[in-house]
Amino acid sequence: LNELSNLNRDRSTIHESGTTVAQTRDLTRGRTVRSVPRPFLLLSFPRQGTDWFIECLNFGPLYFREFFNPLCTLARCREHVASLFGSEARVSSPTTSNYWLNIARPITSEEWKNLVRSKWEPTAYMATKEVFSSMKAHVMAEYFDTYILYRHRRHTFPSSQPGFIAQIYPSIHKWHTGVGVLDQWKKLYPVEALSELACQCAGHIACSYANLRLCEELGRPPIVYHHLLELNEVQLEAYLKCRLPSWLPVKETAREIFATRSSAESLILKEAKYKEVVEAEGVEDICIQMIIDLKRLDPTF
Repeated sequence: LNELSNLNRDRSTIHESGTTVAQTRDLTRGRTVRSVPRPFLLLSFPRQGTDWFIECLNFGPLYFREFFNPLCTLARCREHVASLFGSEARVSSPTTSNYWLNIARPITSEEWKNLVRSKWEPTAYMATKEVFSSMKAHVMAEYFDTYILYRHRRHTFPSSQPGFIAQIYPSIHKWHTGVGVLDQWKKLYPVEALSELACQCAGHIACSYANLRLCEELGRPPIVYHHLLELNEVQLEAYLKCRLPSWLPVKETAREIFATRSSAESLILKEAKYKEVVEAEGVEDICIQMIIDLKRLDPTF
């Protein structure tokens, strides 16, 4: 606890100075590493392998899973987080009633700063991940050192949690997101004109666009899920070296990924299931047209 307290104090100093001079003791492996100027955020879409990947990074007690999700966050933070970030649950409760509509609600820098200062900074956490927050990624990146995990729709659908994913695109359609050309693009695909599966895929395409655009702005490539399963250990180390912050132990992370990952054959099985379900329903044709329209509106994408 003393180490966590010292780390939190060092973090405040780093934020004020904008430097990375502080040294901290890594609680998970007993090695000394440089502190980060900002906390770490892994951003993705639901059911993309984020839990497994971030476990490989081994943040230990410095990590809080989905801090900005009211279903996961600390009890004292739930109402504030739900009002800004929404919830994937449509079941009414004191902290989630109708908040699923807020998944894509835009938040201002002032709202974000207030939430961070009042709820995140009093903790000692240094890392989190979010999978429902792509429409808020630009604002979150003002504070968090943000990294993107991308997984292709062929390795995503059909999802094991379609009910949660189904809330994303209707929320995007409800709000003026201000993310690139999405507000023009979504008018071409009203929610009521899409099947449930097409609606899920539309949410994935929209969130992937927002996440990949952020990667370009940050000047760093995304971490692509199928690459993590296909590269050998040496290739993985080189791959991660230009995709993760320098203070993380890339060699150990690559070793952990290599030892715990699913087989590359699992991708083939997912693609077969995609063909059996998604393509059979004609949804892949809709997805292709969605991407064509997105590229027409944004030729640089």
